[in-house]
Amino acid sequence: MERIEKIFNRLLIKKVEYERVIEELESALENFKYKLKDDFINSIGAKNGIKNNIIEDANELCRICDIELSDIIKKNRSANLVNKRFIIMYFLKHEYSFVEIGKLFDMNHSTVINAVNKVKLWKSIKSYNKELQLLEESIKKINQSK
Repeated sequence: MERIEKIFNRLLIKKVEYERVIEELESALENFKYKLKDDFINSIGAKNGIKNNIIEDANELCRICDIELSDIIKKNRSANLVNKRFIIMYFLKHEYSFVEIGKLFDMNHSTVINAVNKVKLWKSIKSYNKELQLLEESIKKINQSK
């Protein structure tokens, strides 16, 4: 019985050690993901000659929309990502040209015009309009705090 208790205690100690190592690895992985994301976004900016301001504003809009900029910049056509990409393009249009926004998303300016026009159409639909108004209010609050 004593031997079993010793083995059990050693196993408990190992379990705690492994859990600590796992937590450290998860933390390191999370830091690595953020570094990769930053590198990815910066490389896109450098490649396309994009100003840092638009990247910072797009990042802030993504944070409000609960999505990562690196996710919506990629050529992904899932409806959720496309809709959020269009909404972010719409809000960026208040400050930047269609060409600048197109460079950020590696798209033609006419694609950005189409996206902005779709969001304008969505504003006439009651369910979409309420969501867009909430986003606009969040953006105004952030702009006022700057």
